[in-house]
Amino acid sequence: MAAGNQDKIEDSIICCICHKVYDDPRILPCSHTYCRKCLEETALVNKDQFECPLHEGFTLPKNVIESLPVNRIIRHLIDINGSRQNPIECSNCHSAASEYRCDKCENETFCSKCYQTVHNPPVMQKHQQMSANETALK
Repeated sequence: MAAGNQDKIEDSIICCICHKVYDDPRILPCSHTYCRKCLEETALVNKDQFECPLHEGFTLPKNVIESLPVNRIIRHLIDINGSRQNPIECSNCHSAASEYRCDKCENETFCSKCYQTVHNPPVMQKHQQMSANETALK
C-alpha cells in the first residue's frame, strides 16, 4: 500500500474525541463515528445527552448509544491497519506473533516456527509463503 494511502487510512480510524484508534466505532444518524465509550462518557457529563461535535445541534440520548450500529467500514479499516500496531497471534501455537500466511490456508497466519512445521510436508509445498500483512492476489 502506498504511504499516502496508509496515512489516509490511519487518519480515518482515529476518533476525534479521544484521538486514539476507534474502540467499538459506532455510527450516528448524522453519519459521524465515535468510540462507544467516548459517546457514553461525553453523554454522562452532558446531562445524559451526546452532542455531536461535528454536527451542530445534533443530540442523542445516552440510552440509545448501545443500540447504535457498529461502523463496519471503519472496523474493517482498523482490522486492515491493525497488524502494524498489534501483531496478529499465530493461528497454530497461539503464543507467538504471526509473520507469515500462505495463498492456500485461508484466514490462517503463522509464526516462523509454525509455518515451517505446518508447511514442511510435501503436500504443502505448493503453498506460496507471504508476509502476514500481504493479501493473496486472486
